[in-house]
Formats: sequence, C-alpha cells, structure tokens
Amino acid sequence: MATFHSGLEIDQFTQSECAGCAHWCDLGDGTGEGCPIIDVHTAYVTTTSVAAQRILDMLIYPDSVTPAQCLMWIKEE
Repeated sequence: MATFHSGLEIDQFTQSECAGCAHWCDLGDGTGEGCPIIDVHTAYVTTTSVAAQRILDMLIYPDSVTPAQCLMWIKEE
C-alpha cells in the first residue's frame, strides 16, 4: 500500500481529490478541515494499523500503489 510521505503530498491530494466532496468539511474542533478517510490515513501512518491499511486499500489504493479518487467521494451540494 502506498502512503503519503509528507504533509505536502497530503495537501496536494486533498486539494485535487477531496475538493467538492460532501465528506470534506470543517471538523469543528479547531484543527481545520478533514474527513474520516484522511483520519484513517493518519492513523495508519502513525500506528501502521492493519485495519486502517485494509480500509485505505479498499477506498483509495485499489491497485495498492497509486492513489485514486476515494470511493467515499460524494459531490457536495
């Protein structure tokens, strides 16, 4: 499974792939914007959780290498 290697990669992905998604929103806790899938990615990077890896493989990395549009993506209305 691929992972983000820097904050810049996360920023680039969220700007190109998360923009306009109904799940991307202000978290309301003063930490800025985000979504549950980016939270799972952070959990994977910091803990290498097997469960987080499975979720990310299914929703973002179908070929295990290249990030694709998240399967949770829903157009913001």
